Amino acid sequence: MLLLLLLLAIPAAAESVEILRDRYGTPHIYAETPAGAAFGAGYAQAEDRPEALLKNLSLPEESIALNPEVRALVDAYAAGANRVFGEARVTAAQVAAFSRRAYTWIHGSNDLFLPPSRTASKSVLAILDPIADWDAPDRPYEMSLYAGGLALAGVAPVGMPFPVVGHSRHVAIAWSGDAELAGPRALEETWALLTARSMEDIQSAVAMAQIPGRLACGTSAGELCAQGARTMVQEKLRVQQTWSFANVEALAFNTEVDKADVWQRLLSRVAPTDRFARVITNWNRRAEASSRGALAFYLFKMELGRDASQPEPSDSLSPARILSALTRAQDRLETQLDFNATWGSEFRITRDGSRTSYAASGGNLPEAGIATPRALNFTGSRAHAGQAAPRIVELSATPNATSLLLPGLTDDPGSQHFEDQAGLVKPKPTYFGNRRELERAASSRKLLTF
Repeated sequence: MLLLLLLLAIPAAAESVEILRDRYGTPHIYAETPAGAAFGAGYAQAEDRPEALLKNLSLPEESIALNPEVRALVDAYAAGANRVFGEARVTAAQVAAFSRRAYTWIHGSNDLFLPPSRTASKSVLAILDPIADWDAPDRPYEMSLYAGGLALAGVAPVGMPFPVVGHSRHVAIAWSGDAELAGPRALEETWALLTARSMEDIQSAVAMAQIPGRLACGTSAGELCAQGARTMVQEKLRVQQTWSFANVEALAFNTEVDKADVWQRLLSRVAPTDRFARVITNWNRRAEASSRGALAFYLFKMELGRDASQPEPSDSLSPARILSALTRAQDRLETQLDFNATWGSEFRITRDGSRTSYAASGGNLPEAGIATPRALNFTGSRAHAGQAAPRIVELSATPNATSLLLPGLTDDPGSQHFEDQAGLVKPKPTYFGNRRELERAASSRKLLTF
C-alpha cells in the first residue's frame, strides 16, 4: 500500500511540445501524444488570433459527454490557450459547445477529388477549398499536427483543437457546411474522419451522423466519396483526361472567365473593326491581374444595362446596343481610369485594418455576369471573401500538399503575417511530413512543456 501511494504521488512525466513556424507563420506542432499536439494548437491559436478565439468560444457552455480520447484533446487544447492568456479563459465545455457551430461557418466549398485513373501519379489528387469572409472570426486557421505516427494538416475556425478540413497520410476530408447545428458528438466524428486509414473507417465515422452538410473525401487506396465539382470546373475536366499535381494547382487558381468566348464571338461578328472590341476579342479570357482585356470586358458588360448580369448574350441584345456599350466603355477606360489600368489595378484584395491592397486575379462579379473557377467575392472593387484556404493534396506514398491562407494567418495588423499571403497567386509549400525542409524554412521555434 505504501508503494502504491508513493507511485500515485509521483507527477506524470511532462511532455515536450515544439511549435515550428514557417516563413508565413503557419504553426507546425510536434508532440509526443495527440493531446500534446492539441495543447500546441491551443497555444498557437491564442497567440495568433486571441480576440477571435475568445469571441468564438463566448457561448453558453454545454454539458457534452465526450469519449476519453477526444476529451483529453479538448482539455489539452484549453490548457494550451490558457497558457498564453495567463488565466483560465477557455474551458473544455466552451470548445465542445463551439464544435457544434464550427461547420455552420464553412460557407460552401469548391472541392474536387480526382481518382487515380485520372492522375499522372496514379494517386488521388484533391482540391480542398472552403469559402469564408476574410474579416470574420470564423475564417479558417491553418495548422499541422504531428504526434508519433499521427500526421494531420488543414484548417478550422479558431476554437477547434484540430482541422475540420484537411488530410493525413491516408485520407483527405472536405466539407461544404450547413446552417444546421452539428450534433454533440461532432468532435468525435471529426477526429474519427481525420484519423481514418480507409474508406471503411470513414464510413464508420460518418455513421455517427453528427455533422450536417456535404462530405467529400478520398483515400490513399484510391477510393472517393460521392461528390461533384462546380460546372466551370466540370467543363475543364472534360477537356483534359489526365491531371498532374501542377495541373490541379493551376485549376484551383484558374482565372478564366466563364462564357467569355461566347461574347468574343459575338463582338467579332458585330464590331470586327472596332479598336476597343479587338482589345476584348484578342484577350485570353483570363482575369489576370495584369490583363487590360479583362478590365475592358468588365467595363463593356457594365454598360449593357439590363443585360449586364447575363453570363451569355440574350436574344434581345441588338447590335446597336452592343456598339453603344463599346463606345461608352472605351470612353470610361480612356478618360476616367489610369492610362495603364488593368484588372488588378481596379480589383484589389484587402482586409479591415490593412494599410495596403493587392492586385486580384480572378473573381466573381454577378453584376457583370463574370465568374471564374477561382472564387473571389467583391464588394465594389474590393475582394473581401471567397477562396480562403485552398489546399492541393496528393495522397501518394509520400503525400504532397501545397496551400494558401487568405489574407494571412494572424489578426494583428502589426504582424508581418497579417496579409502576407494576399498577394500570392499560387500556393505555398506545406512541408507535410517533411521536417528537414521545414527546418530550412522555419522562421521561429518555441519549446513548451505540457
